[in-house]
Amino acid sequence: MGSGLAKQYLRLGPAPILVHTLNRLSASPSVEALVLAVPPGDVEAVRDGIVAAYEIPKVRAVVPGGEHRQDSVFNALGAVDPKTDIVMIHDGVRPFIGPEIVERCLKAAAVAGGAAAGIPVPETVKEVDADGRVVATLRRERIWIVQTPQAFRYQILLEAHRSAREEGFYATDDAAVVERYGSVVLMVPGDPENIKITGPADLAYARWLTRRWRGR
Repeated sequence: MGSGLAKQYLRLGPAPILVHTLNRLSASPSVEALVLAVPPGDVEAVRDGIVAAYEIPKVRAVVPGGEHRQDSVFNALGAVDPKTDIVMIHDGVRPFIGPEIVERCLKAAAVAGGAAAGIPVPETVKEVDADGRVVATLRRERIWIVQTPQAFRYQILLEAHRSAREEGFYATDDAAVVERYGSVVLMVPGDPENIKITGPADLAYARWLTRRWRGR
């Protein structure tokens, strides 16, 4: 982002991006508790400057994250009530999460054990080699862009993460960790506005979306 400040703490209208995300999740009736994994040096600042200052409900714990995203999720799972049935992982910088996506993911995970929100790819997709030569044209109707939230039965996700740590396996999302150990993950429709804010163009679009949502 080039701002010197972690993306989740950048302002989006009246509050940091992370506050918008947490408030959206807290507003979902099916979400009972939130566990935040943050950079290790930010735990106290997030507790005081985010959770307490903005009076965010349902936050049960703020835990230090790890070196990789996967390590952070594993640390957060350790703070979840072990009697929990379904857990859901969501990116802190996806502030436009809607209740419909939450419900779709939770219902699908309850049936199959795992679910991820995503969007079907509208363009032709080609696989290329290291030299840029086309290897294959993939079947577009079978390709999805994956978002979060991703929801899983707690024990399935916990065991998959434990196995991955033992083997030193790292993936870019939790669905891939679960898939590796044989569990089913269903894709459910996400939302094009459920964007991940990763660069300046995303932030500009998010600010426009925020103004439009206020107008509603």
